[in-house]
Amino acid sequence: MFRDGLTVRGVRGSLLWGYQDAAALGTWAIRKAPNQRDWILSATVARFDAFRVRQKNLMFTAPRPGGFWSWPIVGQVQIDGAALMARLGKPEQ
Repeated sequence: MFRDGLTVRGVRGSLLWGYQDAAALGTWAIRKAPNQRDWILSATVARFDAFRVRQKNLMFTAPRPGGFWSWPIVGQVQIDGAALMARLGKPEQ
């Protein structure tokens, strides 16, 4: 679906735990480094729920024309002040 070395950017997104918001995000970027399997999400955090953001099966979602982007979170979400980092699995189609 996407080639290696691609970066996708946006201005609004969220982390979902089921149907509940775990975090509301401002600007974000997702990059796939060449020859890597996972995608890396970096974002600014507008607000987050400390309990929900530590749960399993989180999804990163972001609106786009005609729908939304959706990636599963792989591993732990790291939040340092207003900065968020997370590893993502393959984008859902």
